[in-house]
Formats: sequence, C-alpha cells, structure tokens
Amino acid sequence: MEEQGVIKEVEDFRALVEVKRSALCDGCQAKGVCHLSPDEGIRLVWAENSLSAKAGERVVLSLDDLRVLKGSFIFYLTPVFSLFLGAGLGKCLSKMKIMVTTTEKILGSVLAKFLTSADNLSIMVGIMFLVFSFFGIWIYSRGVSGRGEFRPRIIRILSAPSGPGIDE
Repeated sequence: MEEQGVIKEVEDFRALVEVKRSALCDGCQAKGVCHLSPDEGIRLVWAENSLSAKAGERVVLSLDDLRVLKGSFIFYLTPVFSLFLGAGLGKCLSKMKIMVTTTEKILGSVLAKFLTSADNLSIMVGIMFLVFSFFGIWIYSRGVSGRGEFRPRIIRILSAPSGPGIDE
C-alpha cells in the first residue's frame, strides 16, 4: 500500500505526513475509525523517516502488506476467536460435576442451575474471554506503538520543500 503526502513536521526519525484521502479509503471497512479530519479529506500519519526528508517535501509512504495482514488479524480476528474459545470452554465447564456441586454449595440451588446451564455459562465465559482479548490487544498496541511496527515508512522523496498544503 502506497500513499503520497506532504511532511508537516519532523521529529527524530519520524515525520508527520499530511495525506489526502484516496480511492482506497472508499472501500475500507475501517474508514469509520480512521483519523480523518472533519471534512474527511485529509489525515495526518506518523511515518518512519529513514530518508531524512524535511518539512514541506512531498513523499511516498508505504505500509508492508504483511504488517497490514498481521494488524488485521490481531485487531479483528483475535476477539472473534476469543469469543468462540470462551464459549466452548464454558460449554465444557458446564459438564463438570464438581463445578456444579461447588457452585450449588456457594450460591444455592436455583442460582447455580442458572449459572451452570450450558448456554448461560457459554455466554458468560465467551463474553469474559472477549473482554480479556480487548484488554490484551490494548496492552499489545501500547507496546507496539512505541516500536513503530505498524507505522508506514517514507520510501521516496518526490519534491523539495514547497508551500503549506498538499493541493498544490
């Protein structure tokens, strides 16, 4: 995936690049959570600046397809897998006699029957795993953001520093 933009500011080995919304954005499923400006025409992206590009230069950004696939897997499929794994585990737990008898001793017969029914326990454990997966993704994303693993990189400088915007 490649996009063109203009560097707005440079900070150490990364640059804030102003990128125009492209045709790729129209078909993207994540366009609702993308950091577009209010007019949805321009977005600001931090990119690795290994070419030492300067503010005002027009550049080409690239994000490796494998990184896009890895990010998609982590952020979209992990919660789904967690939900199904938790639901299956809940179903297995509902069949364990020791769990049912222990729950009856602690909570009473009526509440234990409700909580340990196969469907209810599957729902509760599935939702619990789903919540834990979101928490795990949040922790992972905080660590990854510092490393810049999913940050695009500048691969070409197209022009020398120019005026204020990308519409020139």
